[in-house]
Amino acid sequence: MSWQKRVRTLLAVGVLVLAGGVTWYVTRQRTEAVAPPVSPRTDENADYEISGNESVRTDASGAIVFRLKYERGFIYNAQNRIRLVGVTGLMMRGDQPIEFRANEADVKLKPGSMTDFTKFDEMHLKGKVLITSGPGTEVLHLETDEALYSDLTGILTTDKPATIKRGNMSGSGTGMTFDRNRSVVWLLANAKVTLATEGQGALNVTSGRAGLAEVEKYMRFEENVRMERDGRVIAADTAVANLTPEGSGITSLELTGHSSVSGGASGDGGVPNMSADDITITYGAESGLLERTALMRAARVDLPEGGGRSLAANFINIGFGGDGTTVTALEASEAVELKIPAEGDQPAREVRAPRLDARGAVPKGLDRAEFSGGVEFREQAPARGKTEAVDRVGSSESLVLALDGGFNKITDADFSGNVRFRDRDVTGEAPEAKYGVDTKRIALRGGSGIARVIQADGTVEAKTIDLTLEPRKMVARTGVKSTLKPGARKDRKEPRPSLLEDDEPVNITAAALDWDGVADRAVYTGDARLWQGDTVVQAETIVIDDKTGNLEARKNMRGQFLIREEPQPGTTPETPKMTTARAEELIYDEARRRATFRGKASLKSPEGDISAERIEVFLQEDGNTLERLDAYDAVTARLEGDRVATGVRLTYNAKTRRYDMTGKPLVVRRQITDTGAVKCEKTEGASLTFDRSADSFTVLGANGAPSRTTPIACTAK
Repeated sequence: MSWQKRVRTLLAVGVLVLAGGVTWYVTRQRTEAVAPPVSPRTDENADYEISGNESVRTDASGAIVFRLKYERGFIYNAQNRIRLVGVTGLMMRGDQPIEFRANEADVKLKPGSMTDFTKFDEMHLKGKVLITSGPGTEVLHLETDEALYSDLTGILTTDKPATIKRGNMSGSGTGMTFDRNRSVVWLLANAKVTLATEGQGALNVTSGRAGLAEVEKYMRFEENVRMERDGRVIAADTAVANLTPEGSGITSLELTGHSSVSGGASGDGGVPNMSADDITITYGAESGLLERTALMRAARVDLPEGGGRSLAANFINIGFGGDGTTVTALEASEAVELKIPAEGDQPAREVRAPRLDARGAVPKGLDRAEFSGGVEFREQAPARGKTEAVDRVGSSESLVLALDGGFNKITDADFSGNVRFRDRDVTGEAPEAKYGVDTKRIALRGGSGIARVIQADGTVEAKTIDLTLEPRKMVARTGVKSTLKPGARKDRKEPRPSLLEDDEPVNITAAALDWDGVADRAVYTGDARLWQGDTVVQAETIVIDDKTGNLEARKNMRGQFLIREEPQPGTTPETPKMTTARAEELIYDEARRRATFRGKASLKSPEGDISAERIEVFLQEDGNTLERLDAYDAVTARLEGDRVATGVRLTYNAKTRRYDMTGKPLVVRRQITDTGAVKCEKTEGASLTFDRSADSFTVLGANGAPSRTTPIACTAK
């Protein structure tokens, strides 16, 4: 049968020759693959074993789009695949070459591809797989032990440990994908990446996944992202690092989900400690220095000046000056809350508002912060020793803080629009107000309206009011109006002048008010007027001492008072009667219930008129029942019975209803009507006694001698 063997051998050779000829004809326009020489088989499962060669795929213009080289190959006809050893290759993405190499490549050929190894569905690379892409120093290097490449999708995948390197970026992870068409690489698990950026330090990143978009120039990190640089830790659910055009620096970091920056020290020139749902950190395109940070939803920032100062809001934007360290812009909106902890003898401070806009410049930093949309300003501190607790709250439509580089140095707080400022038991109200943070003084300005201070015992209104909180003082100017509440002093066990009723309000007007809270003394000046019901006191100056209950009215005092005569035994108390008074000044001593009228003083009442250089009125404990009256120097008394007495000293005892008067001489003038004729007489002596109860009138001379009465010409009264 030897002729049959020879025929089969000739047929086999003929088939190979025919196959080679057909393959050359079919591929001569698209490839330059040469049928490999058949070698003795070293793999018994292979149909054929071939020696090294290359296959090339070109496009319509003849440009190479794919090239495959190998040292040795094995053909498995039944499986329509080949196994290549010592593989190198090239695939094009546009005009950019992508090179690969591996110890082996298991290639699944397309049906009918014959010996054109460039026509395949999948290529399984094994053993020291290396992918390189890109020109110059920014070549992308991918390494793994095994990878599967799909020619249909252009994506290479592996579930093995893999490394990535491009310029100053390097990384590793478990599992990787490489999209040839988009030049996008993903490390699929346990990603670790280092970005050794120029001028920005090394950024070390760990995450569940990490991707590099080589063309778009960004890296994306997903799942439990943690970045470390210069002692700072940046964390987020997802992060995107946008790269400079050459890929050597970062232009911005976009953090999404549970984002935070921590670990930085205040004033070190880096990104402040912060947290939010999303954070975007932007760097200068050319300088690489910190330029801006934007925080969105549930945002919180530790302010650069440190000391625990923080800012919270739904949205926060921070702008940095050209030095990359100085904060020159700070914007916040929705539920803004500034917190400044207590420091030294300064209380803790909080500001809440819908919006904040703070500005400044290099090198100083922020010098102005405006809160708007309805503001609440608060200062608080616990009591320490003899120092009382601090509890101050200010509210207004807007608030401007004067800063000296940051929120660690607040000099003034300017409130505007419906201002209300409370410090313990005192509240100030005005259209505008300025609070001196260091001086503890608030200046209330009425503008077209009025300023008002409300205290436990009453209110003060004026065009301008300056209220010092520590120690408590108040200065009010222009159109001052004060109202003392009824019962306030009694409830606080502090005296009110007994000249005034405690169950009725007291009103005072003046051009100005100076009040000393330590001394508890109020001085009203400029046509001052005090009134309560029918009681009125007017003078250039009125002084009320709330510690003693004393009252003073100085310069051109005019007043009217309701004074009751002490009832006689067995009689009904009389209704208080109006007494008018004039003098240069009134001094009321609450402890002695004594009202002293000085300087051309005069008192007028239904019972008579008295004038003198000084008149002292003593009241009983109720403050409006007369006990005694003393008049001194140049005394003139108009008494009942049309008598006018002049002398140097007068005393009236309300209990005995008796006048005692002396003079040098004492003179009593009287007008009488006798049988229809009007007559006048003068009586001279040394003393006078007038008993109103007995209607007894006696004038005595010196040493008990009789008085001397002589007729005189009547003159008009």
